[in-house]
Amino acid sequence: MLLALGVVFIFFQALEELKELGKAQYTSEVMIKYILLLSPSLLNSLIVIATMMGTVLALGELNSNKELQIFETASISKRKIIFYCLRYPVYLSIFMIFFFELFAPNFYFMAENLKGQALGNYTSNIQDQLWIRNDENFIRLNSKEDGQRDLIVLEIKKNQNLESYISASNVKFSDDSIRAPSADKLVIKKTSNLYLPNRSTPISNYELNLKFLNLDNLKRDVRSLSVFELIEQITTSIKNQINYKASILELLSRIIRPITLIGMILLVIPYVVDYERTISVGKRLFISISLGVFTHLFTKIMNMTMLKFDFLLFIGPLLPSIMLVVIGFVLLKYKYGLR
Repeated sequence: MLLALGVVFIFFQALEELKELGKAQYTSEVMIKYILLLSPSLLNSLIVIATMMGTVLALGELNSNKELQIFETASISKRKIIFYCLRYPVYLSIFMIFFFELFAPNFYFMAENLKGQALGNYTSNIQDQLWIRNDENFIRLNSKEDGQRDLIVLEIKKNQNLESYISASNVKFSDDSIRAPSADKLVIKKTSNLYLPNRSTPISNYELNLKFLNLDNLKRDVRSLSVFELIEQITTSIKNQINYKASILELLSRIIRPITLIGMILLVIPYVVDYERTISVGKRLFISISLGVFTHLFTKIMNMTMLKFDFLLFIGPLLPSIMLVVIGFVLLKYKYGLR
């Protein structure tokens, strides 16, 4: 089911890419490579809906063949049947999500870089202005119009007093460090409530270590990071007081998927498992796809809305899944009288 859905979505992605074909260096060969590299990410995003569709089709077939009634005759309660309907699809989805997380985000990163370079839209690795906090120090890197970069470092004592001010021009920036041929260090002396310059000291071959920050992850699109890299990025961002809202939303959206699957299955069971009628394959597919699309759109809308409100940040990815589970349990209780 996942492969069948994947082929459909890859086909539509190929149609979407046709509008870019022929621009700059974006040839048909590059387009094919881009789609192939993007395929694991597309499959990863379809795991929940594909698992739910497979479950719905299997349940519908068992119901049509009266096999569910045979199970009940054999003293297998509806509660157990529903439990097994949830148990194995959730186990399967967790395994598949973990498997695709090992390589799909990196393939996505490679795909976007390939397309960006072909279209001439490859962006610089460094922002125009970057503020970094390293323990008690504050670092500011500024890019100028001529391509040069300036560096300012504010060194703070443990008692929260400003200790020194370091400035440098023409710095070289990499993922691991910032280097400058020379820098000026101005030592600050505090007198009563005033900070006054005490002495200035030149520094040659100044270097600032940035390995602690893992900038390679911070500058990447959150969709190109695995769950493990997202957790590392969020931890680093919190420590250095960097905005992590997009990362936390992406992380929650991924790890909540098995819960979303539970809610979706609970929601369709009362309709698909009905001993008094049989549901055609077409209707089962329609129910599955409609529910999957609704859940996806609702989750995206909630994520975009919650980005505006810090105190509601965690609700965006969680609310649709929680609503599905609650509504599913209510329908099951109403339909089968389960407690």
